[in-house]
Amino acid sequence: MNIDISNKTLAIETNQKLNNKTVQKPAIEAENSKVTDSVNLSIESALSSLKSTPIVNTDRVAELKSAIENGSYKIDNEKLANNIIASARELSNTG
Repeated sequence: MNIDISNKTLAIETNQKLNNKTVQKPAIEAENSKVTDSVNLSIESALSSLKSTPIVNTDRVAELKSAIENGSYKIDNEKLANNIIASARELSNTG
């Protein structure tokens, strides 16, 4: 099988990838491709993030409560049954 590749660098990189070897980029290209990201893994930042996240969607709760009280809330029995079955399957697969 002959493959005509005019770009020798591409041919070398392709061959190295096929052989599961790491490809060494030229120093200038490697320097230009560096991406810097930072992550704060402190407990304080995690707690701060949790404190700003609401646990309950109060608007949705009020909407559902109103619908139940005025009788407009309808339960889809088939959907409910399917969700119960899916939950039971999920629980049986975890343990």
